[in-house]
Amino acid sequence: MSIIHKLSAAEDRLLALYRDGSVLLFSKSWRRLCLQSSDQEKSGRASHVSVGRQTLAACDSDGHLLSLDAVPTPAGEHVVLVSCGREHVVLLTRSGRVYTYGCGSRGQLGSGGLDAAETPQLVQALDGLPIQQVAAGGWHTAAVSTSGDVYTWGWNESNQLGLGDDVNVAPEPTLVEALPVDKNVRQVACGTRHTLALLDDGAVLGWGWNAYGQLAGPRRARASHSAARAHAERTVTATRL
Repeated sequence: MSIIHKLSAAEDRLLALYRDGSVLLFSKSWRRLCLQSSDQEKSGRASHVSVGRQTLAACDSDGHLLSLDAVPTPAGEHVVLVSCGREHVVLLTRSGRVYTYGCGSRGQLGSGGLDAAETPQLVQALDGLPIQQVAAGGWHTAAVSTSGDVYTWGWNESNQLGLGDDVNVAPEPTLVEALPVDKNVRQVACGTRHTLALLDDGAVLGWGWNAYGQLAGPRRARASHSAARAHAERTVTATRL
């Protein structure tokens, strides 16, 4: 076995991508996976992997989506990033478009409704807005535009969307207006019910569920990152990297 290239973890599952392209999943024991694209003859070695509680996806260097059940790659697209939530998957293409599939019961697909999708569907609300990075949480999703703005959608039970306490579900991407207006976001990461954002000055902001200190601040059930007051109170955690 060669050297591990990338890892992805979710609850009791660990996914390892080796430099030789092998993909192994650990859940009670290790097993080798055979990931496929919808066009197996053209699929190459996995270059990026992600795993969720009930999801698993990868992409290869040629932009094909790889999965256990050969979910088709969006027509005409080159997939550069995959991210798995508990029950849904989000894809980013080289063209800056965002696609999602899987369970949509909490609006995590960004389609405007709560229906599921068996194959990747374009997030229409973001079409025309170039996206540079995406991340899937338990039942929510976040995206960073090339201009450094953050859009979130899905379940907001713990304010993991950063849209305030009045929003329970956001079925379409919504701009997180509470973030500092004089800073750009470079990257986002999503936990099951919290979200972190890396700013261009190296600071990290976090919002959502914080009962176990996952926001690196005083423990509380949730950090109120409401659009009305979060920037003023700085209840989000800011940590210099």
